[in-house]
Amino acid sequence: MSKAQFTESTSADPVERAIARKVTNILNDRSLDREQRKALVQRAQRELIEHRERKASQAQLASNTANVRLPTGYQRRSTQVANGRVLVAVFKRNTGFAWLDTGEAPARRSGLQGGTKTTSVPPVGSKSKSQCSKNSRN
Repeated sequence: MSKAQFTESTSADPVERAIARKVTNILNDRSLDREQRKALVQRAQRELIEHRERKASQAQLASNTANVRLPTGYQRRSTQVANGRVLVAVFKRNTGFAWLDTGEAPARRSGLQGGTKTTSVPPVGSKSKSQCSKNSRN
């Protein structure tokens, strides 16, 4: 039975704590041989690294879009990356929901594209009736 204590176990991030629990369970599982254990721990390490990279890029994205001036009366709802562009979801009472293109997405350190959407989003002024009705249901 492993008595290893991981620093991720005391992290404020619930994902890091879950990964630490997973590794502890892997190390304590007697049904796994050495090679299986090694492969599973390496996979958990990759998950942790990917999570930290994703968290850092999301923080950078949030700080970059926090400085974007919104049109009068609009409120920021969310941010996403689509097709290499940063899009900010905005909402205005009596007008509805729209996406604002704020420019190129920051370059990622690795080739990971987890969490990004690859769908095309129309410019703010080019909504069709079907797109407006879809947005009003959300």
